[in-house]
Amino acid sequence: MKIHNNRIAHRGAFNNIDIPENSLLAFKKAIKMNWAIELDVQLTKDNVLVVFHDENLERMTGINKNICEVTSMEIKEFSLLDTKEKIPTFEEVLNLVRGKVLIDIEVKNTRRIHETCQILLSILKHYPYSYILKSFNPKIVRYLKKHTNSEVGYLIHSKYR
Repeated sequence: MKIHNNRIAHRGAFNNIDIPENSLLAFKKAIKMNWAIELDVQLTKDNVLVVFHDENLERMTGINKNICEVTSMEIKEFSLLDTKEKIPTFEEVLNLVRGKVLIDIEVKNTRRIHETCQILLSILKHYPYSYILKSFNPKIVRYLKKHTNSEVGYLIHSKYR
C-alpha cells in the first residue's frame, strides 16, 4: 500500500472556514493534491455509517446532540460550520474517492462495536481499492483483525508515549 507523496490529509484537506473537516469538499481537495485521506466513521441512530470526528455534533454544526442520537435523514439537515457542506455518509466518500488515493479509516469508539464493524466491513467488501482500518478501542481492533484480512492498526493516545 503506497501513500501518495508521503502525505495524509487528516480529516481531508480542510481549514474549517470555508472547507470543513471530514466534508466531501475537504476530500476533493485532498484527492486533487494526491494525498491519502484519514477520516472518522461512526453510526447514526438508524445504523448509517457517516464520516464525522466528534461524538457530539455541536462543534461542527451547532446542534448539541450525539451522532448516535440522530438519524441519517436528520443529519442531512445540518450544515458543517455554516457552509453548504453536509456530513457525508461513508458510502458517499467511497464513491468520491474510488481508489484515487488511499483511505485511512478510523473507527470511532462506540458502545455499538459489532454493529459498527459489521456495517463497515459489509460496505468495504464492495470497495476494491486500498484502505487501512484503525481505532483507539482495542475491542474494535480485535474485531476487525478477526473479521478481515485488511491492514488494521491500534492507535495509542499521546498520554501513553
